[in-house]
Amino acid sequence: MAHKVEGKGFFKEATVEDFPAFDVVTVNSDTLILDAFKALTGHGIHSAPVYNTNTKKYTGFFDVADMVVYVIESLRATSGPDVEVPAEFGNVIELIEWVHRHDCEAVSSIVNISQRNPFKGLSPSACLLDALELLSTKGLKRLPVADLETGLVTKLISQSALNRYLLKHPDAYSSFGEDTVGQISSFHKAVVSVSSNAPALRAFELMMKHDVSAIAVTEPVARSKRVVGTISDTDMKAIVRLSNLSLYGVTVEQLLRRIRPDKVNFVLSVTDQTRLVDIPAMLEKHKVHRVYVVDYTANLTGIITFKELMAELLLRVKKTYVDWS
Repeated sequence: MAHKVEGKGFFKEATVEDFPAFDVVTVNSDTLILDAFKALTGHGIHSAPVYNTNTKKYTGFFDVADMVVYVIESLRATSGPDVEVPAEFGNVIELIEWVHRHDCEAVSSIVNISQRNPFKGLSPSACLLDALELLSTKGLKRLPVADLETGLVTKLISQSALNRYLLKHPDAYSSFGEDTVGQISSFHKAVVSVSSNAPALRAFELMMKHDVSAIAVTEPVARSKRVVGTISDTDMKAIVRLSNLSLYGVTVEQLLRRIRPDKVNFVLSVTDQTRLVDIPAMLEKHKVHRVYVVDYTANLTGIITFKELMAELLLRVKKTYVDWS
């Protein structure tokens, strides 16, 4: 039996009220940067809204990506002929304490410094199509939903949360039909990567330079690159658990072996023959936001991020004006 194709009707009728509310971890704008970072890692979260208690307004998100940019820029600013950067830190907290040993800045000073997580709120009555459109727009990874009476954020609609919701509705991705990765030219492009033998800090510098949240870890094979792993800004949270930390003296591979020894070479990849409709479940199963496109020899030929997949879905939903039985 043919699947029903969900078009605009489904995406306009469903609202963000269908998503569960929960206690959203919030950081006050006058919280010190180090304490804000400890709040993220302590709760095991990637991002938190920043709230100004004086104006009674949210000023943005504080994200792990902001922390990556802050540390790298601070290391650059404080390094020089008259400043000796320690070869090793007891842990990443000591590194951050060293970075802002002169200036104890509040988290408000680096809100969205990475420019990867703008604060764009949604009304509780907003439809699913609104959420889909915003999350497939560059820079938006999560959408805060505020209570209309208190103005306080009661839920966050993240990329992963949207994907989980859509996967509960079997036909939500049916507009992909039987189309495959090979049919979408935009999925085949140069991929930001770092050699497994490069200094670990280089990986985070490349994320900042290219405005991405993750990069492929590769090894050279003939004239191409074979992807052997991935490293993301989320790994900054895992680094907190490390002792005797050195971002200069260890390679990317060595760092990955320390923070996730059981998944050093884990790569979620697809080929040109993979169906688009199968990718959302893969992302949810492995709790990742991207898959790499490889050829039959595992050479890297492209990447599909969650945002790009949602953009493709949005394009098809907007072209489908009716639900077909």
